[in-house]
Amino acid sequence: MKITPLLTFLTFSLAVTAVIGLELNGLLSRRGTLLALERTHQIRQRENDIQRKKLSELEKNESAITASIQKINSGVTSSAPVAGSFRPLYGAGIPVEFQMSSSETWDYQFGPAELEFHRLLPALTSLENEYPLLRFSHLELTSLAKPFTPSASAIHVRGTFSVMKTSTAGKTHP
Repeated sequence: MKITPLLTFLTFSLAVTAVIGLELNGLLSRRGTLLALERTHQIRQRENDIQRKKLSELEKNESAITASIQKINSGVTSSAPVAGSFRPLYGAGIPVEFQMSSSETWDYQFGPAELEFHRLLPALTSLENEYPLLRFSHLELTSLAKPFTPSASAIHVRGTFSVMKTSTAGKTHP
């Protein structure tokens, strides 16, 4: 059988077309990889922008955060606060006395006292704001008056609260 120039040309054309097809396939594969990398980069860029924004907001609030930390640290004491130092309760006419000391807290009892409810709540909130590491553990409110009286009446109040000690301020408990 004799190879004609046309058959040679067709064979050569077929081989060139196959090589071009393989090259095109490789280029398309690399293009897909590059597009995927670009999408990944864009996602990471957006995430970085979000993190930068959060960091910027934290930096703007740095003084407020520092003030909060200082307030918490100011409530940490190495000696038991004297019962008379709880001014908001004394100002409302509620007696406070030291109860006991545990390894983590100083415990106090307040009351019994009789006062109107609208005077009690500001005293309790003011005390808690003044001592960041103070927590109320028991609060007992009893009204001896009939419900829905036309005038404000006193309620009987008593309770307990604790102040965290310095040695336990950084610990967390389950």
